[in-house]
This record gives sequence, C-alpha cells and structure tokens, in this order.
Amino acid sequence: MPHLPFDPALRVKEMLQHVQAMPEDANSPLPHYKRTSTDLWNSLQYVEKAFDQVDLYAAVMQRHLGRLNAMLLVNFIETFERFLKEVVANKERPSLRETLLG
Repeated sequence: MPHLPFDPALRVKEMLQHVQAMPEDANSPLPHYKRTSTDLWNSLQYVEKAFDQVDLYAAVMQRHLGRLNAMLLVNFIETFERFLKEVVANKERPSLRETLLG
C-alpha cells in the first residue's frame, strides 16, 4: 500500500474540529486552578507520607519521588495553561473580576 502524502493544511483543519465545550469549572478559572493545584500538592504529600511509613531503599524511594515530582511539574504547567485558556475563553463576560473570582 502506498504511503499517503502529508498535507499540513488538512491536518490543521482536522485538529481545529477537535473542539469540545468548556467544562462547567471553566466558568470560574481561579477557583478551578486553585482546586486543581491543591489536589496536586495533596497527592504529593500523601505519597511522601506513605513512603515514610514503609521500609524502602533510599535509592528506590528517591527514584520514584523524582519521577512523581517530574509528573507533578508537568501537571502544574498544564493546569496553569488551562487556567490561561479559561480566562481567555471567558473574556467576553461583563467583568474580568467576576470571571476570575467566580
């Protein structure tokens, strides 16, 4: 079977059709951001506390915590990116203050 040529313009048009309605939380970006960030921190604290309660080799614990911290960093970046997108999506509201504070 022959390889189909890559058409960047077509791919962009296809991607633009992958749009979903904003979730209900998007109507109040700041509380949504705070809740998600708090959930991430709480998850890290939970794992660190659980690791303290079991006997693990230090190298193993550090390796797992290093991976977890890297995953959390990515999640924090994505959370902030989503916050910015939600603020922009809500810019047509009467007051930006009302939008941010919910």
